[in-house]
Amino acid sequence: MVVLSAAVTTKAGKVVLSRQYRELSRIRIEGLLAAFPKLIGTDRQHTYVETDNVRYVYQPVETLYVLLITTKNSNIVEDLETLRLLGKILPEYSPRYGVVDEESVMEAAFEIIYSFDEVIDWGGLRENVDLQQIATFTEMYSHEERLVKMIQESKMAEAKEERKRREEEIRRQRSDGGDRLGMLGNELGKMLQAGGMGSFAQDLGLTGLQNKAAANAAYAAAGGISSDSYAQQQSTMGMGGGGGMGMSGMGSQMGMGMNMRNVISSSSGYGRSNAGPPPVAGTAAKKGMSLGKGKKQDNILDSLRAEGEVVDAPVSRLKGAKANAAAAAAYVPPSQAIHLATIEKLNLTVSRDGGIQNMEVKGDLMLRVTDSAKAGIRLQVSTGGAESNGVQFRTHPNVDRTLFSTQGLIGLKDPKRPFPTGNPLGVLRWRLVTKEEDKAPLLINCWPSDNGDESVVNIEYELGASKELRDVVITIPIGTSSQPTVNQCDGEFVYNSRTQSVEWRLAMIDESNSQGSLEFSTGPTDANAFFPINVSFSSKYTYAPIVVSQVALVSSGEPVEFGHDVSLVPDTFSIV
Repeated sequence: MVVLSAAVTTKAGKVVLSRQYRELSRIRIEGLLAAFPKLIGTDRQHTYVETDNVRYVYQPVETLYVLLITTKNSNIVEDLETLRLLGKILPEYSPRYGVVDEESVMEAAFEIIYSFDEVIDWGGLRENVDLQQIATFTEMYSHEERLVKMIQESKMAEAKEERKRREEEIRRQRSDGGDRLGMLGNELGKMLQAGGMGSFAQDLGLTGLQNKAAANAAYAAAGGISSDSYAQQQSTMGMGGGGGMGMSGMGSQMGMGMNMRNVISSSSGYGRSNAGPPPVAGTAAKKGMSLGKGKKQDNILDSLRAEGEVVDAPVSRLKGAKANAAAAAAYVPPSQAIHLATIEKLNLTVSRDGGIQNMEVKGDLMLRVTDSAKAGIRLQVSTGGAESNGVQFRTHPNVDRTLFSTQGLIGLKDPKRPFPTGNPLGVLRWRLVTKEEDKAPLLINCWPSDNGDESVVNIEYELGASKELRDVVITIPIGTSSQPTVNQCDGEFVYNSRTQSVEWRLAMIDESNSQGSLEFSTGPTDANAFFPINVSFSSKYTYAPIVVSQVALVSSGEPVEFGHDVSLVPDTFSIV
């Protein structure tokens, strides 16, 4: 199927929303949508209507139409299935659940468009999804984002606790410093009294009022004159009130009777900031506040694991791990205690003139057990007759090879011995080496030609032995920095200026589009510059159709729930 556009219109012909999946101008798509109401008759029920160029496939949903505009050679059965799925999306995302009208569709327009994009990819091909998967994808839940947010919140909580602790410590230091300054003032006052300057110490606030008489007496015995005596003499001479020259007068009018503690505190602070001792050589500067995160982060990861979430180890912990330990994370089962993965890797080199130079397929059946209570198991495995096609199988040294060859069971030689838990274990391995061209998953022909002022490249693909390929990317080097011009393309065309290459991308290749072509032109270039062509893809159809029908406990024969993933990916696939 090839969908050009998906739209929702009223029965009067008004376009509520529209989404294009191929390169179409706005004028073109508006013309197609405007012509749709005129093609519908009122005397009979329609499911589709055709014109000379396109096909309209539509379905009434209450007062609206859900409409697909497709090419005439598109598979109408798949188009109808896609249309029914789109029709279910409208009531699902309506703000008033179950009510589908123009107002509700306009209010949820973006959610509906995003859901349409999950059903139909760019290029007009249908994705194999259902309504529940669409809801999951559009929800855009990210486990990594949740984990990062929880770690950030724990860091903020730790920072707040550290701030409170530091504030309390600074407050305590200030309180201890004030007490020490008070003791220093008392000691200075005692020294002044012992030296016959007790009255001066009293005026400076270094002694209490109850000691004032004793201080004056001690000062007079030492041959000095107290401030009170001096004030009395000045008042007798008429100078105390007018001039205010007595020590007490000066203290009251000029602020000399200030608290010496403040004076000492200010001066000592000044001394610390300007005349403090130099730092000792070799002493490292004290770092700023550091937030410990290891314990908190581990607690968060443990809590997520307790909830049943699959949590990977932090990246920093994987830096020193081996490559196989990092790859083992790919086999972590989502929920089952037993998880199997069939993995095939393809190495293929094809000549540009035709024929396979080298083709090798290596496969592994990986077993991962996460529950030690279910580690004593046997697997019922079928190879699907792959041996007759040249596939050679080999079991793990600890696996009973006779049991596998006679009964198709994979189990350890010692039945009482369980499989190891934690890391994945390759229990079965196979290999296929061939030069038969019909065994290649995809056949590609490239025809570069020189037209004098430009080079024209024609590339064709044809689906080979594989039933379905996904995320296909065919990379063609062009050997020049000039921008290529696309003349015809089945799929998506991307030019990478950094690598000076063209990427021909197809979301899926199956029986519905088993053949396709690309034609582009670029500056004059030697034909050898367009090689080697590299191909990447993924597929769930392997050369060895391994089927695990049952996993059962050795002790009781009770079946055990398990999961099984299958994938075929190329290590190297090049046309040279």
